[in-house]
Amino acid sequence: MHLHLHTARRSLALCLLILCAATAVNAADGFLIRLTADARVEVVPYQVPASGRDEQTGIAVWSRGGPEQWAVLPGKLNLTGAPSELAANLRAATRSGGGSASASGSETMTFQPEQLLGQVVTRAVGLQFVTPADQGICLDGRITFRRQPDAGATKFPATEVKLRRGNKELRTIPFAAGQAELRWEEIAKLPEALKAGLTPGDYSLRIGTGPLTSFRVADERTSAALLAPLDQLAKVAGIDSPAYLLALVQHLSVQPDEDGEVRSYSADALDRLDAAARKTVALSKEVWFVRLRDRVWKKLTVVDGKTPIDVATTGIEVIDLARAAIQEGNWAAAQKTLALPAAAATPRAQALQLLYRAVIAAESGSNGMEPADELYRAAIHGLQGGEAADLFRAHNNYGGMLFARARDQVHNHAFQTATGTAVPILRALDDWSGALFNFEQALGHAEKLDPALAAGVRINLAGLYNLLADLIRVLDLPTAGERRFVPGETAAKKIAAEHATQVVSQGKQLDAVTRAAANEALAQLAYRSEENAAAKSHAQQALNAWVEAESLPGVESIERLLGLLEQKDPAVALRHLQTSQLLTELLRSRIPADRTGRSRAGFFARRAFVYERIIELLLKQGDARAALRMAESAKARSLQEVLIQRGVTKTSEVNSDSLDNLLAAWPTDTAAVEYFLGTERAWAFVINPRGEVQAFQLVDQRGKPLESRDLIRRVQTLLVEFEGQANKMFRRASAGNGFDHAWQDELHRFCGELLPDKIRAELKTAKHVVFVPHHVLHYFPFAALVTKLDPVARGKLELPQPQFLIDEPFSISRAPSLAAWSLLRAKESKFAQVQAVGIVEFAQAAPLPGVEVDLANLNEAFGARLTKVLSADDATEGNILTAFRQPGMLFIGTHGQNVADLPLTSYLLCNAEADSDGLLTAGELFSSDVKSQLVVLSACYSGLADRSPLPGDDLFGLERSLLNAGASTVVSGLWDVYDGTGPMLMKSFFSELVAGKSAATALADAQRTFLADRRKEGAGDPWMHPYFWSVYAVSGSELIALERPMR
Repeated sequence: MHLHLHTARRSLALCLLILCAATAVNAADGFLIRLTADARVEVVPYQVPASGRDEQTGIAVWSRGGPEQWAVLPGKLNLTGAPSELAANLRAATRSGGGSASASGSETMTFQPEQLLGQVVTRAVGLQFVTPADQGICLDGRITFRRQPDAGATKFPATEVKLRRGNKELRTIPFAAGQAELRWEEIAKLPEALKAGLTPGDYSLRIGTGPLTSFRVADERTSAALLAPLDQLAKVAGIDSPAYLLALVQHLSVQPDEDGEVRSYSADALDRLDAAARKTVALSKEVWFVRLRDRVWKKLTVVDGKTPIDVATTGIEVIDLARAAIQEGNWAAAQKTLALPAAAATPRAQALQLLYRAVIAAESGSNGMEPADELYRAAIHGLQGGEAADLFRAHNNYGGMLFARARDQVHNHAFQTATGTAVPILRALDDWSGALFNFEQALGHAEKLDPALAAGVRINLAGLYNLLADLIRVLDLPTAGERRFVPGETAAKKIAAEHATQVVSQGKQLDAVTRAAANEALAQLAYRSEENAAAKSHAQQALNAWVEAESLPGVESIERLLGLLEQKDPAVALRHLQTSQLLTELLRSRIPADRTGRSRAGFFARRAFVYERIIELLLKQGDARAALRMAESAKARSLQEVLIQRGVTKTSEVNSDSLDNLLAAWPTDTAAVEYFLGTERAWAFVINPRGEVQAFQLVDQRGKPLESRDLIRRVQTLLVEFEGQANKMFRRASAGNGFDHAWQDELHRFCGELLPDKIRAELKTAKHVVFVPHHVLHYFPFAALVTKLDPVARGKLELPQPQFLIDEPFSISRAPSLAAWSLLRAKESKFAQVQAVGIVEFAQAAPLPGVEVDLANLNEAFGARLTKVLSADDATEGNILTAFRQPGMLFIGTHGQNVADLPLTSYLLCNAEADSDGLLTAGELFSSDVKSQLVVLSACYSGLADRSPLPGDDLFGLERSLLNAGASTVVSGLWDVYDGTGPMLMKSFFSELVAGKSAATALADAQRTFLADRRKEGAGDPWMHPYFWSVYAVSGSELIALERPMR
């Protein structure tokens, strides 16, 4: 079967991807991109020749258990040297002024045969009003009355309408003969109290003794939450723009209420559509606008009507309902439908259920709720030998997911390589090959079913070969001013153009989605060839077709591309990109929110590129506050949403005014530094104690823009060097090499780059500084930044004695974002009791004698406030989870393990039980309910594994999991905690807490005390190295402190 062939093919690559040391004869080492005899390009498995030289023509990418490498052939392969510098190559592969050309690639280039559908609606017969709808909800109290025509000769006779609230009549509203509609502002002699519209509440309308129309005006909170994103989009794109009007209709058509039921606010949508038509009269003649308004009107008037499905149904009612919900963007409803027993009643239904669960999981990105790969493969296996239409859907959707994942890998390979992510290019080629296989299978089925379906698959193939052209350009850097594999890129572009042109040539015979995707593919090709006029022409045709298809993702994609095409006009480029960003926010809200936020994080991360471009353009305009607002909107979104859902704040959404509100009430003793690392450049935003915002582009020692990739690489190198530093120092000293002094210079260099003098000047009057890192800076030891070098040349067995940032008169904390920091600070800031978990001896790990000292110090400091200690056999996973559910401070001393690229599997080592494995993972903590306000993790590597393989900034390691689960503040280690000094720091930290200091101040003073003792001991004290004392950091709220300080 085809599935077996593909599974075998991917199994071979899988060994590569997990870096297994394969020893089988003829096992593939990687992939080769080469030209065939007829000048076509292909990707095939590659075996590195034993001679180390290859005379084939192409690009080989391989790995033999270490970092991936590549070479442009023919030539000699580097089999033992340093890995190829992938992280340095992205910029060389881009067009001037615009990042990776492929970064603008359409998220909807993956052809979806199902177009967006209208909802099933049911209305009672005989009602007299279209709007407000009976039993409907209006978001705007300035309602418009639209009458239903009478069945008699006079469709709209003169009449009077009674408007009531409860038993109180508010107004008698006259209608003239022939008058079908009356807007609120047209009502004569409205009393002052009603001019602004109806206030929230329940109302009714009646003409004479006719039927009663009951409706509700929504409360201000609901109205603001639903209309705010639309108002922002209208401000950027215009109320008559297709992007706004399409988003308006879709957003107000699918909105779950507090009980999860879908509500439609079609009356408000119709009001805004008509307002746009009054502003721009020509809209009323646009076919797409007429069709869009018609659809909303039918929602309000059709009796028991169902919008016809535009492609053949599966014939299984429950599956088709789920498909319709997916098409409508109501994925939560689709999940509920697919969970019904009828969705798995037969083998075919079960396979289709798996397929559409996979569709939902795939859109969530690599952090999805379910393993989409497994679901797709199981679905295809279950459908083998069945209907061609089912197999078409399965292969085309699976190919689309693999295509999207390959694109993510290619576009983000620089960050991933810099942070040590395993073989991103090999992963991309593996997914590319899988996508090609599935698209070819889908094409074979589609050609038997419908030429339109076949055209859709060809668009997917065009996008896939576009991506291959991008990858070739990334890898084929000029040698002596010339590239060596241009024919490969040309061949890939040619195949892409052939597929897209063949589709476009069919013109109006094809549906709007297919025409849109084809023109978008041609626009991409023209963009890559710097043919801007052709690119804009195809992009406009694609936009028109996406609007005709009512595809919001398609419109978002084209707006993004137009933003890149208009780089010569920053204002126009900014408008397009901001429109794309606001559409992304609306699309993101459709994804079912799981408890961890992973589903939405993956979706958002794919679009992080747009946020970066907007920030760059806003900074060029000198608008630091707007740029900071955009940076904030790109950070820790999942954490913010979980905090809101847990009732931390009454705000229903993190809205555009939240930053302005935060700055207006900014604490006068606090400063903040927020970083944003773009694809090429890095910035720092500074908020001084007066609440003023400034932005600085970070520069290197020569005054040139600091390259993000170089910064990430150097931070990663520093962290690797810090790991196990105690043993490294012992080995160096024992070998007669003395202590390493390079850390002082590197941390001083970092200080000049991350906190240049202009930024440090803004921090001078602060008593507390909160750092909002980005990417790898989440695990950077800011307290250890060297502000002043030691002027004395120290001996081999001495350490430098510099001044550090922690020596400044302010405390330091970290936060995922300013919005999350504000939410966390709003929580209870006092704790009264203390619990502890301490494991000294382990069955399969080294003992931690320092933990025993920690527990003794804890008892000495807190006395009767220490209410429970779990140690030895009592420190089971279940008991520890129970401890997390108690308010107060919880201290945990144990081993921890980070899994950088699968951070939800990072764990704290506990004692196993019959129903648990003894590994308390970040994933388990995410789904728990933590009541402990302050969590102190004295565990090796407990803070670090918060790396996301995506460019977004939603991270999912142990530290973030605890903040997500309910903790206000987490104190954790950035690397391994040395058993000789960790207890010393903790003892001092406990004492400062007992004295009534906040967690941030207590840790800062503990570190200062430790440094003061080291300086007294002299330069020969090895514990001066930042590895020993800057390991701990405070994250979240800096305010948490002990209730009623003990004396």
